[in-house]
Order: sequence, then C-alpha cells, then structure tokens
Amino acid sequence: MKIYGPYTRKDGRQVIVCYENGKRKTISYPKYLLEKKLGRKLLPDETCDHINNDSTDNRLDNLQVLSRADNAKKGMALRAKENGIFTCPICLKSFTRNMASVRHNLNLGKTGPYCSRSCAGKSSHFGYNNNMPE
Repeated sequence: MKIYGPYTRKDGRQVIVCYENGKRKTISYPKYLLEKKLGRKLLPDETCDHINNDSTDNRLDNLQVLSRADNAKKGMALRAKENGIFTCPICLKSFTRNMASVRHNLNLGKTGPYCSRSCAGKSSHFGYNNNMPE
C-alpha cells in the first residue's frame, strides 16, 4: 500500500490518499492515525473524535474513539452553546442569536438574520435586496 499526504482540505481538515491493489482511497488523517494506534480498523459505528474539538490538532493523545451517536451528541451540545453577534440589515440593530439556528441560512446565501419577525417581514415585502422606499 502506498500512502500520500497528509493534504489539507479547504475546511482545514487533513486527509491522506492510499493506493492499494490499484484502487485509490481517501481517508481522514486523524482516523488513519487512530487506527494505527489501536492496531485495528474502526467499526462502522465508531468515529474518530478530537477531544479538544480542534480538528487541526491531530496529536495521538487528542484523538479518541466515540460511537457515532455520542459524537453527534457532543457536536449538538457544542452548537447549542455557540452564539454569534449580528446586525439586522433592516433596522441596523445589533443582536445575538444562536449559531445553530442561522448557520443553514448563511450557507445558502440568504439575507438576514433579522432581529425580529417584523424586520424579516419588511425584507420579504420590500424585496430580497432590501430596497426599502424612502
């Protein structure tokens, strides 16, 4: 087996490329390190987790095996605590909002988030690009 990498993806995570029997396979670098440390492949229900939640910190003492369910619970608990500060594009008021509730819309390139339902309604009424009458 030939291994190339690790390579860093755009999101900052590292992967390696393996060639075995003429087939190419891309594997998460932390997962590869953890499997080598354990001396076995991870089971389908297991995943490699960064203890300190820093996906760029691939030290062996920072990697642990978690079930997929436990890893999802850990991620949800982190996202529930994460707040962001935003400025309403309608009234220019500053406000905080939980990032879990706005991340999806930000990734879709939608306008907002808005400070209130009233401002969200004004945005949809006056158009997507917020051209409000004077």
